[in-house]
Parts: sequence; structure tokens; C-alpha cells
Amino acid sequence: MITLLNDYYRIDGRIAKSDDTVVFNIALLPDYHVYAGHFPGNPVSPGVCNIQMIKECAEQMTGRRLFLNYIAKCRFSAILTPQTTSALQLRISRHCEERSNPDESVAGWIASTTSCLAMTGEERLVIGCEATKQSNAHNVNATLFDDTTTYIEFKGEFTTY
Repeated sequence: MITLLNDYYRIDGRIAKSDDTVVFNIALLPDYHVYAGHFPGNPVSPGVCNIQMIKECAEQMTGRRLFLNYIAKCRFSAILTPQTTSALQLRISRHCEERSNPDESVAGWIASTTSCLAMTGEERLVIGCEATKQSNAHNVNATLFDDTTTYIEFKGEFTTY
């Protein structure tokens, strides 16, 4: 499993606000190779890397590997660069729920996998459909911010592997 921790970003500390809310002190690492192409001479933190960072921090909260099931909201409200914004905070709140999923049967899983293939035509998305047979859902709200600016507001669901 490829992670971005200690390549794209570093965690300088974490503060548990409650059992379900943690604030991570984050530093973006400007030497990560992604900035050479995004964008040359004017590096901007890629949104997909920031979502992966949220996922990895949520995994640290839960102590489990997580799969991004869906994104309900993801607002990028300001440009984030490693040169101008080195010290960030990532606040993650989660609610874990047990759910009874009608697709937990093998037949249901095959049906959902088939529908994903039919809708997208791309086999790689089958992995996303596999999450429907999981019973733990972690509803996550995350905000990436510094002293003056909110950069990302995220709301989504992760499931455990």
C-alpha cells in the first residue's frame, strides 16, 4: 500500500479533542515529486493528495485500513501550496456505525459489481463496489485549515477492509 505520509506531508502532532475528533498538526513537504508537474514553477497541492491525506489520518484515528466509499462533499476553498502554507491543522470527526447491508450476500455483491462494470465499463472500479459488503461505516467530516484560511471541507464515508 502506497502512502503519502512522510513524502507529501508530515504529522507534527495530534490532539484528541474527544473519542471521535482529532486535530492533526500537518506540514506539507515541498520536495515531493508531485510538485514538479503540478505546476512547474508554481506548485499547488493536488486535491487528490489532500483527500488521501485525510484518509491516512482517519486510518490513524481508527487503527484500521480504510476504503473511501463515497464523497458527499469536498469543497476546495483556497489554493494550498507548500511554499506559502507550511503549518496546517486537519480536524477529523467521525461517527462509526454498524449497518445491515442488503448486499452482504454473495449474490448481492455480484449484482452490485456487475452494475458498476455496466455503468463505467472500467474493471478497476470493481474494488469500489466491494465495499458494499462491509459492515462498518465511518462517516468522516474533515477540515484542513491554518490560522487564517480554510482550505478544504470534506464529508464522506470510509469502510474498513
